[in-house]
Amino acid sequence: MTRWTLALSTGGAPCSVALAADGDEPREIVLEGSRPDLARLLLPAIDQLVRDVDAPRSSIQQMVVAVGPGSYTGLRVAVATARTLAAFSGATLTAYSSSHAMAAAARTSVATAVVLDALRGDFAVAHYGPSATAPREWKPPRLVPSSQLRDELSRAQAVITDAPGAIAQYLAASTRCLAPTASAAALIALLRSGVPALPSTDPIYLRASAAEENAARPVP
Repeated sequence: MTRWTLALSTGGAPCSVALAADGDEPREIVLEGSRPDLARLLLPAIDQLVRDVDAPRSSIQQMVVAVGPGSYTGLRVAVATARTLAAFSGATLTAYSSSHAMAAAARTSVATAVVLDALRGDFAVAHYGPSATAPREWKPPRLVPSSQLRDELSRAQAVITDAPGAIAQYLAASTRCLAPTASAAALIALLRSGVPALPSTDPIYLRASAAEENAARPVP
């Protein structure tokens, strides 16, 4: 039986799913719609991929999921779906950061930072360097306040960001600014390259949500 790998990346735009047989190029579907629609769109997209390659779901023996940082809604949907499908199918489940997947999808050959708008004046920043097979992570995702962003990005020759307008003032004139691209297929490439996976499929939120912070505040 052909061994298939399914990848889910729904932590940020563009959200995508990908499916590939061992050694073959992945087929990828970009999910069109808003984040609240992900729960409705994700399983039909997976079913579409399975139909396109004429492969039963039971032939999916490996899954890989992007676990953040990113949208709370998107991460919850992707991780819950991946865990459920893996539990029912017996497939192996592997996780990478969404930032690592974005860096792999961009295929840059220079020092690259992935910068995502974490709102409230903060940015989620991770750094990657080129290698022969896949980007090498040398600083994992962490929250960086805008006051420290210029220094944080001073060594980056390329920046992948979902907030180009917000970070433009912090970039050197020679730094290339790139938009994120669909990255589910890049997750499969990371898996094949042997890049070490994360130890857990727990979502990388970096901080509590606004609702959780409000709930934790003492009642006056």
